Amino acid sequence: MKKTIFVLSVFSIGLVSGWYGHQYWYDIKQVVLNGGMSEQTRSVTTVEPVTSINKSQSLVDSKLTVPMQTFKELLADWNTAKIVDQYRQLTLFDEEHKKFANTAFIQKLQQGFEQAKYRRLIKLINHYLQLNTGDYQAVYILAESYRALGNLPAAIKAYYHLEQYIYDFDQIDNIKAKIHTLVQAYHNKVINDSSGEGQWPLLLKFYEELAILDPNNYDYIFKQAEIHYQLHDYSRSLALLDYLLSDLKWGKVAQQLKRKIDTKIRAKEGIALTQQNGHYIVSGVIDNSHQVKLLIDTGATLSVISTRFFKQLENSSQAEFLHNTMMSTANGQLVVPVYRFKKFEIAGRAVNDIEFAVMDLPSMEASQGLLGMNFLRNFRFNMDQENSLLFLDLK
Repeated sequence: MKKTIFVLSVFSIGLVSGWYGHQYWYDIKQVVLNGGMSEQTRSVTTVEPVTSINKSQSLVDSKLTVPMQTFKELLADWNTAKIVDQYRQLTLFDEEHKKFANTAFIQKLQQGFEQAKYRRLIKLINHYLQLNTGDYQAVYILAESYRALGNLPAAIKAYYHLEQYIYDFDQIDNIKAKIHTLVQAYHNKVINDSSGEGQWPLLLKFYEELAILDPNNYDYIFKQAEIHYQLHDYSRSLALLDYLLSDLKWGKVAQQLKRKIDTKIRAKEGIALTQQNGHYIVSGVIDNSHQVKLLIDTGATLSVISTRFFKQLENSSQAEFLHNTMMSTANGQLVVPVYRFKKFEIAGRAVNDIEFAVMDLPSMEASQGLLGMNFLRNFRFNMDQENSLLFLDLK
């Protein structure tokens, strides 16, 4: 009779423990999948399961084996190496020891997070994950601990780790949204905290690591191309952009950046000048069709073309008369007309809606006018007089 009562008692305890344990694991799973980290959500999803665990554990405290009791004592002391070693030993025992180890360990992680022991948690979980790589409860707490400490790159990596073990599409989208938010937050932090160009190498390494974690995320590839552009490493930037050109979404923005790089490369090549009597003459194109040679005059505010040249293009140009202005010449002050042309360009560097004064220039034979600052100020420009080259770089 006594034996029967003992068996029934043990059976009852097992049912109660099993029910509470089931509730705890279900609630923890909901925390991980829903990603709820607000104070309100945390109080709802973590306090109750811990209470259930405590009730369940109190029923079997008197029946703990020596290995179980040792593990419980180690958890209280935060001795990472010993905790992980004892956990390994417990999981080699029977199913009862294994369940106890898992339940007690996750409970400890929850309590540690509630007590803001983030650094201890990170150390403990990283050791533990060497045994249980796919424990999504532990990975979730690891990610949130990194985020709480402001280590956003580590939090992002932990969330990518977590994503591998989630199979619900809505929850995957939830995790992706968290990752996107953290990536943007870290990007902005680096930009705001850095001075000069010091932020670019740091961000480049960040996006290179993200591209390894998520190779199909074209945003990371484009960000690398943009950073190489900022670092003037145009060849690497173009190689990344070529990879994006065939994509419907990213092809357009990749093409825009590629055009800017092409302009930068042309600027490095230099534009050939003709030298005459100590002055330099450059060839340009007005309104896409009219070739013109202009003498570079950095002292002139307004560019000028000769009356003779203007008459040659008068019938084919859509130049618009704007007003008359006063110009200083060797013969004194003259009132001359000012016209607006749709575009003027030199070796692909164009300025739209540009103004030219029109006046007689009898002393000029090799050129049809002057190139003034109303064109040059749109660029970072310099002249290599020794080699007769003009460099025009977009501002």
